[in-house]
Amino acid sequence: MKILIYKIIPDFCNASKKEDNNKYLSMTLRELFSSDLGNKFKNINKDYNKNNIEKLYKKNKPEEIIKLLNKTIKEAYEIYINDEIPDFSLYNDLKEIEKNNGIDDANIFKARAKKLMENPKKIEE
Repeated sequence: MKILIYKIIPDFCNASKKEDNNKYLSMTLRELFSSDLGNKFKNINKDYNKNNIEKLYKKNKPEEIIKLLNKTIKEAYEIYINDEIPDFSLYNDLKEIEKNNGIDDANIFKARAKKLMENPKKIEE
């Protein structure tokens, strides 16, 4: 099976200002995943993801992936926390966390996940 998208350089994780957070949250998944690949992929073209995403758009298939790539990070996160995609959902992850780490960790994760969109820098509270 051919890999469609490799890991990218996660520079958005270092956002330290509210403006930076808003910039990244308003970025589409297409823009995010079209970023340069991480440094560990030395033998792969840095535009690998971008080129594969462009091919998807030219074929206009699969439509559900293209619809998702057109969503902003904030919209995709809301889909996640509202459990709109069963295999990619907060509920699904909470079950796994509870099974592996216990109910307390699952509850902490849930509280932080729900707060993230309110104020991304204060999820520790």
